Amino acid sequence: ETLRRNLLLPIGKMTFLGGHLLSILFMCIIQALVYFSIGILIFGIKIEGSIWLLALIVFFIIILGITLGMAVSPFVHSSNTAEQAVAALLFPLSILSGLWWPLWLMPEWMQKLANVLPTTHIMKSLRAVITKGDGLSVILPSLGITAGFSLIFGIIGLIFFRWKVK
Repeated sequence: ETLRRNLLLPIGKMTFLGGHLLSILFMCIIQALVYFSIGILIFGIKIEGSIWLLALIVFFIIILGITLGMAVSPFVHSSNTAEQAVAALLFPLSILSGLWWPLWLMPEWMQKLANVLPTTHIMKSLRAVITKGDGLSVILPSLGITAGFSLIFGIIGLIFFRWKVK
C-alpha cells in the first residue's frame, strides 16, 4: 500500500528507488556509528588500525546488506519481510564465516563453504583492521570480493524488481 501511494509522487521511479536506498544507507551508517561509539566509549574496545579503514569496511557491509535486500525483496510480500529475510540469511552466514569461532575449528567442508561467502571476507577485513591494525593492501582483496557479491545481488534485485504490488 505504501509503495502504491509513493508511486503517485511527481518523481520518476528510479529517483524514488534511489532515494529509498539512500535513506536506508544513511540509517545504517548512523546505526554503525552508534554501535562502534558504544563499543569504544562504554566498553573500551580498542581499534588497532585506521578508523577510516574500519569505516570503509562498514560501508561495504552496509552495501552488501542493501543489495542482498534488493535481491530478496522481489520474492517476498513486504519490506518488513525482506528485512527479516536478510537478517535470517546474514546471521547464519556470519556464524559460518567465523563470527563466533575461528574457521580452522570447523570441519574442512565448512571451511571450503565459508571461503565462498562474502561474510567471511568481511569478517577477515574487520579482524585485520580492528585487531591487527592491517592496512588497505591487506583488506583490498576481501573488499573486492564483497563488492562483487554486492554487484551480483544488486543486479538480481534490479532484474526481478517489480513496481506492481500484489
